[in-house]
Amino acid sequence: MRLPKKSLIFFHLIAFSFIFINFAVSKTISNMKKELGKVLIDIAKLVIGGVILAGLMRQDIRPVFLFAVGGTVSAALILFGLSLFKEKKIKEN
Repeated sequence: MRLPKKSLIFFHLIAFSFIFINFAVSKTISNMKKELGKVLIDIAKLVIGGVILAGLMRQDIRPVFLFAVGGTVSAALILFGLSLFKEKKIKEN
């Protein structure tokens, strides 16, 4: 029985380490995207609360402008946060 050459063993070690590192990095990026999505949704909730409070205070702010800008910003943050939070399914052979 013939033993593999050192270069072949080295190649297998390098290939295995790249596969392991790629898996670990993809898991980390996935977790970071989920956390960023949660933060964006929390910011959208704060914007909605700020718009409601500003509307109740009756300052010199036009209510239509206030609710239009606040609603647009919060909707954009919620949609972007949910798109980051959603997991993409990976097909395996």
